[in-house]
Amino acid sequence: MKPRRIEQTLLGYRLTSPVIVSSGFLTRNVELLQKAENHGAGGASIKSVSFSIATEVPRNFRPDVTVLPGGKSIVCPGDRRPTGPEIAGVIQEIKRQGTGMMIIGSAAGGGRDNQKWIETATKLEAAGADAIEFNASHPFVDVPPEVFMAPFPDRMAPAIRAVKEAINVPLIVKLTAVTADLGLLAQACEEAGADAITIMNALPAAPPIDIRNGVRPVSQTLENLTWTCLTGQAIFPVACYAVAHVSRKVSIPVIGCGGISSWMDVVKMIMWGASAVQICTAIHLQGFRTIDKINKGLERFMEEEGYSSIEDFRGLALKQILPQHEVKLKEDYWLTVREDRCNLCKRCLHIGQCLAISLHNDTIFIDNEKCLPCGTCIQVCPKEAIEVRPRASVRN
Repeated sequence: MKPRRIEQTLLGYRLTSPVIVSSGFLTRNVELLQKAENHGAGGASIKSVSFSIATEVPRNFRPDVTVLPGGKSIVCPGDRRPTGPEIAGVIQEIKRQGTGMMIIGSAAGGGRDNQKWIETATKLEAAGADAIEFNASHPFVDVPPEVFMAPFPDRMAPAIRAVKEAINVPLIVKLTAVTADLGLLAQACEEAGADAITIMNALPAAPPIDIRNGVRPVSQTLENLTWTCLTGQAIFPVACYAVAHVSRKVSIPVIGCGGISSWMDVVKMIMWGASAVQICTAIHLQGFRTIDKINKGLERFMEEEGYSSIEDFRGLALKQILPQHEVKLKEDYWLTVREDRCNLCKRCLHIGQCLAISLHNDTIFIDNEKCLPCGTCIQVCPKEAIEVRPRASVRN
């Protein structure tokens, strides 16, 4: 059978798709992993566990998800943490069934104790994991220090080095973007022996609250407030920046993660330097069919653009980035309004900082001498009536 264009090699493992299902409640059992594979996932990072530290989330805890306006982002306070033996059993069973996905064991909860990290990593490897993901990116701000690995090079490097020496499979380090110097942290991970970096995890967030009724949580199941994480489309631009920044600092593969919801997002993440991607929220909200749609869209895009492999367009956006002082404006272009499209909705008149747009005799007028230009009017216009045209073609 002819290989598909979207196939990708990651750490010596041939992925049928660059899409890996992120560690979380989507990868907590065999049934869900079977769904992921049936819908075309190239890999799965199994739900994070620790074999040596008691769970920081109660075993009866339920993932109380709040979907934000727009329907593509969520805040969630976490979910039930399975035990190490439970997850080891999941890995053993999915491997016994002959899965074609890359199975990544996600190790968490070692804190500053290297032996605890080693214990979890080696047991996940023994269960059959094809790689270990060192999860140093917990998004919750009140996790106790004996569980959380603070994102500082001097703390992470010794643990990464110790785990790398103890296992025989590739080691992936999952990072948060919430750190003082992401590039320096990524370089320290590579120098300590990391074979790849996943960037980034969800971002810490405050929980939704009921501003009346005693400031209670907006929750179906929780009686109290607790810190949450933000994930989904809202964090995608931050994730792209993180992937781009890390890709420029390290020579090892980068796995992009955070807010991906379509094949176009996958393309963008790869163009920012990612070799593969991880997805969670979009699948949670739209089902595993999301993977099918992404694979089909990505295959079609590559065929239309003449790309024979993912490497053909990986990192292309990095070549276009310039320092702000070198960026040039299109000074010979003006904004114009197409009267045949404008329905006088007046959204463009209400842009806060704009002094260039006005209404005269039921016609929208743009004074280009006063225009910043910020481009907001183009994006808020529902009829695409505002266009950028060469100045020479615009009548005064």
